[in-house]
Amino acid sequence: MAQPRGGRFVRWQAITITQLGYAVNLILGLATASLGFALSLVKDKDFAPGCSGKHLLLLGLVSLVVSISLGVWCVINRLHDFSKTAQNAKDGEALETLQSTNQEREEISARLEHRRRETERLGENTWTLLYWQIGAFCLGAFLLVDRFS
Repeated sequence: MAQPRGGRFVRWQAITITQLGYAVNLILGLATASLGFALSLVKDKDFAPGCSGKHLLLLGLVSLVVSISLGVWCVINRLHDFSKTAQNAKDGEALETLQSTNQEREEISARLEHRRRETERLGENTWTLLYWQIGAFCLGAFLLVDRFS
């Protein structure tokens, strides 16, 4: 059975969106668990790292907090992106059925194009935030693991 035009793209785009959500949530969960583990060590009376160890541990904790913050920011950014994209789709469908003058259609199209550029920017921000989130998590995890090896 032949797929409708753009069917594969739409399917793979949906898979990409789903996997992106999984990746953000995975790193967010790992960073939160790592932060909890590190804080439980700090509370332990038998845990006494040296001076440089304390500084590296603090840097690792800060890095994990940054990773968590970036993850939350990424989720909120994605929600804004989805909301605006849905509104653009709704308005685009309304424009297709609208019986109006060419000037009115051009004005509406111009507004939609501006909003489409905004959603593209939000999508790019999502990927940038994800990469920074992963980097901050890796740095924090490395600094914690380095303290115990």
